Amino acid sequence: MKLLYFFAVIFSVNLNSQIIYQENFDTLNTGPIVGQGSYVNYLSAGGEDDFNYEIINSLNGKALSLKGFEAEISKEKLTPNRNPGNDFIQIEYDYYTGSPSDNTSKGGVMLIDDYYDSRIGLQMEIGSKRIFAAARYWGVPTGENPIGAGNNEVFLPADSWVRLGFACKIGTNACTFKGPGFYKTISWGSNPLYQDLYIVYWVTSAASNPAHIFDNVVVRAVANESLLKTDETFQNLQIEIYPNPVEDYIYVKAKERILNVYIYDTSGVRKSSDIIGGKINMKDFPAGSYILGLKTSGGFYSKKVIKK
Repeated sequence: MKLLYFFAVIFSVNLNSQIIYQENFDTLNTGPIVGQGSYVNYLSAGGEDDFNYEIINSLNGKALSLKGFEAEISKEKLTPNRNPGNDFIQIEYDYYTGSPSDNTSKGGVMLIDDYYDSRIGLQMEIGSKRIFAAARYWGVPTGENPIGAGNNEVFLPADSWVRLGFACKIGTNACTFKGPGFYKTISWGSNPLYQDLYIVYWVTSAASNPAHIFDNVVVRAVANESLLKTDETFQNLQIEIYPNPVEDYIYVKAKERILNVYIYDTSGVRKSSDIIGGKINMKDFPAGSYILGLKTSGGFYSKKVIKK
């Protein structure tokens, strides 16, 4: 059973929020991602086979699967149209943790400053489920930085979908990391990132490693860090959800096609649900607070709902 853990926080809207990249992979064809949607094999050691980086079908729709050795898949530059004052580049994504093992493959999402080859992001060791902040500045690794309170390590639950995020402020040396069990800002000795930024899905592993799987990726340029907030809708999504609080059914009106529906309780466990005729059945849910997540053809949307 897959679970999706949300780090739910009190609603806060960043009025200057600007989406500069989003991807749920559902519009892409199954098979190699390289050559689709301007994705490129950014810097794969030894010319790795592009079939190591592919779009797969999963229970939640399509997702990106990444394996191989030093595999890096990149998208076009993120920041050329960044609005004035939006100095934080903020990345959020779903990641499937997989089964426990002794495999030491590490994978995740990173920002790369192409000019200085500076990199920063989140990675997880797929066997142990240890997640950490990783960075390199001017080609010099800074190590694997624990993201728990103090200097504690964080381990994610196995066989689970988790939602992760990090935000870096351009022109400073600090980045904030957030997800299940962690919310921490780490500062490096020099400015880690400048203007020419790219998003990279990155894995370092042996050829036989289990795949690292990603979905529902959103990158925003914002004036203030607002990682993993609920109710922060996309500017281009027109979605109406009512009533809230709800007794039996939630009604959804959306301009975009709804691909999947997720409902999470306060502990982060996902409950199965469907949308039929614009209605989501919540009759069997106990009274309390939930997070409703909608994977749509236009992006990912989440909203806090109350069951009476």
